[in-house]
Amino acid sequence: MITRRDFIKITAASGALASVGKVSDARATMQPVLPRAEYAFESKRRIPVIAEVDIIVVGGSSRAVAAASAAAMTGCSVFLVAQMPYLGDDICGSFFYEQATNEKLQTALARRIFPGKAYPTPLHV
Repeated sequence: MITRRDFIKITAASGALASVGKVSDARATMQPVLPRAEYAFESKRRIPVIAEVDIIVVGGSSRAVAAASAAAMTGCSVFLVAQMPYLGDDICGSFFYEQATNEKLQTALARRIFPGKAYPTPLHV
């Protein structure tokens, strides 16, 4: 009669021996694949890389703006992508950010959003 302990030993040894052959076969077939640096490949289309940044923040919510601002304060280059032409859509609904004529921008964030334009385009902080 086989004990539970013997069964576990035999099973572990069999599994180890069976996997050794498979690992060596897998290592022989592995080849490093390096993508071309100037393009990001995605399902049958080539998307050109438009900016080299440390962090990409997707979304225009107040959390996304806070995350992008915090990352920029640490010295990272940040690209903020938003689906709407304004930021903070979770707070302000459909209120658009616009700079009034001769309006002085008071904060660093406002100066980053409106770099000499009346509308915040492109949206990156």
